[in-house]
Amino acid sequence: MPYFSFILHKNQKLENIMQYGSFIPKVKYFSKNTKLWSLLNKATKIDNNILVQKEKRLDAKTNCKNILFCLPPALGLGDHIEYALALKAIMFSKKN
Repeated sequence: MPYFSFILHKNQKLENIMQYGSFIPKVKYFSKNTKLWSLLNKATKIDNNILVQKEKRLDAKTNCKNILFCLPPALGLGDHIEYALALKAIMFSKKN
C-alpha cells in the first residue's frame, strides 16, 4: 500500500479524483488509498499541475510510553470488536 502526498496546484475539475473528496488548491494532502494513487499518477502524466510524491514511513520507537491509534471515521460492529481485541492484546503485552 503506497503512502503518498499530493498537491493540486490549480482548481481542477477531475471527476475521477473528486469522488474521494473536495480538495483545496496548493494544500498538501496525505493518503494511503491505492485507487487514488493510480488515478493521480495517470493524471500527472497528462497534466503537470499535480505533484505526487511517495512519503517515507518512519519506524516507531520501541521504548515509548504512549501510543496513538487513529481509527477510521465509520466503524461497524465487527470493526469495533476487532479494534477492541487488538487494543486489549497490545495493552496486556506491554509490561507496565
